[in-house]
Amino acid sequence: MSELTIIFSSFGHKDLKDYLLSLNGVSEVKIENEQYLEIDVKYNSKKIQSKVIKMEITLFLNLIKTPSLLAFDKHSPEPTKNYQIIKKEPCCEICIASAMDRLFEMDGIEKVDSNYNYIDDATSAEQKLILNISYNPNVLQIKDMKKIEATMKAQNNLAKKESVMSNLEQIRSLSPKERRTLSYDELVTLIRNMTSDEIMEVSKLIGYPVFARLCMGELKHKFVLLQDGAAAIILNSQNQILLQRRSDSGKWGLPGGCQELGERFQDTIIREIKEETNLDVREEDLELVDIVSGLSRKNEYPNGDVVINNTVLYCVKNYKGKIEWDSESKEMKFFDINQLPSNQNDADLIEVYKNWRHKPSKISSN
Repeated sequence: MSELTIIFSSFGHKDLKDYLLSLNGVSEVKIENEQYLEIDVKYNSKKIQSKVIKMEITLFLNLIKTPSLLAFDKHSPEPTKNYQIIKKEPCCEICIASAMDRLFEMDGIEKVDSNYNYIDDATSAEQKLILNISYNPNVLQIKDMKKIEATMKAQNNLAKKESVMSNLEQIRSLSPKERRTLSYDELVTLIRNMTSDEIMEVSKLIGYPVFARLCMGELKHKFVLLQDGAAAIILNSQNQILLQRRSDSGKWGLPGGCQELGERFQDTIIREIKEETNLDVREEDLELVDIVSGLSRKNEYPNGDVVINNTVLYCVKNYKGKIEWDSESKEMKFFDINQLPSNQNDADLIEVYKNWRHKPSKISSN
């Protein structure tokens, strides 16, 4: 009589015991379901193989929820030797389950468990993964175990890369509103195994200021954020200034916005002008006015967010296109420099521009 102990992450197991007992060769089944699903099966190895039992369990549980294999013991009657595989980089349940599946299918691998905390996945991600393996030395040698280790690490790296790409695609598939309202836990799950370049891509998809606040969890509306950005004094042929009235506050301000990770300020203002006004601006038509910082750049938003901006201010006289505005603005209008509205959002920037335009020489953006 042979015995197999197998541990899954799935908690749904109604009728599983009766199903396994109905299989030819299975004589006894014991199932414990507390913090995880542990199944102990006694069976006749001449009538049914352990691989078939594991497959039957997986297929059965998959009707309820895709299960993850977390540990197993084939209860080998022969002496075994021990081997450890250590992964120093963070791991997730998908990673450990993939490794367990491959090891279970290998002849000579008799028992595998790990230090992975499948109850608290967030805790496990901060620790190195240790796989404890018992193998039959009559079937596998130490050189075979080292080869298995190298292959597993290569396969896990590929699986992790595919998982990260899948997470990026998942974020891309969300609407802008859905991206900006991801919960802290959802964001952690999606970006945990990403590289810095991949996280930069996520930041661009969400927008850096919102992304930064999402990463702060419950403090996202309490933290005073220092953010870099650019704004533009856009002039028409009468030297009037283009202002936009914000949808959230009703105040009049200059076109502009926050710098994305890895973005040049010139690219920031060209992008923001296009997004907010539909105007096309070339880099050679940007005149650098000044870099404005300090408490005059403190802004408070209706949702409670407080930011202090470091703003690169440009002057733009040459542009193409027809002015159109997005949902961030209620309206746009050119104003005479001496007849500006009273409820301004960027009065300090306009004052800097007034002082700059009377200077005999201008600073080039290049």
